Amino acid sequence: MNFVLRAIASLIENLKAADPTRVAGGTWEHIIGIYPDLVEIVGLPGVDASISVALRDALMTYRDLPRRPTKANILSHIISF
Repeated sequence: MNFVLRAIASLIENLKAADPTRVAGGTWEHIIGIYPDLVEIVGLPGVDASISVALRDALMTYRDLPRRPTKANILSHIISF
């Protein structure tokens, strides 16, 4: 589970940095669609601390996704580093 959550976080970070024209059409819809499933994990009994950290990290990657990124958003994100 920990590995999957870290992979989701990594995927989202990489997608945010990618050229939007090179990301397949339904990719963002799928990524946004799993958010409720991730939220459901929060507070489950018996969740290991390492999973909680990975879950938090995965959920935090969504903070910049109120909408599908545009090329202008990506350029401003890159320039802000």
